[in-house]
Amino acid sequence: MRLPNRVFSPYTGIKTNLLFFTKGKPTETIWFYEHPYPEGVKNYNKTKPMRFAEFQTEIDWWGDEADGFSARVDTEQAWKVNFSELKADAETRAKPHRDKAEELKKQIRR
Repeated sequence: MRLPNRVFSPYTGIKTNLLFFTKGKPTETIWFYEHPYPEGVKNYNKTKPMRFAEFQTEIDWWGDEADGFSARVDTEQAWKVNFSELKADAETRAKPHRDKAEELKKQIRR
């Protein structure tokens, strides 16, 4: 899936090309992986596509869904964001605004 540039800003400024989800489970952690270009390569395109062999680092890092990807570790290329915590924090910060909106709705209905 191709996403707009900077869609995950401010967590990363890199372009995002692939997203993977685990079916049937809510998102708790978001992993980012920055693919290092091979020496002499500045970007990939239709005439200079990524070769499967260049993807081996990601394959080795990926791990196994059966154990919840427990072998994944933060590296220079890989880092994670706790989405559950970010969501809970956003909901807490939004609560006063939601409460105020509900109060205003009630005033309008009177």
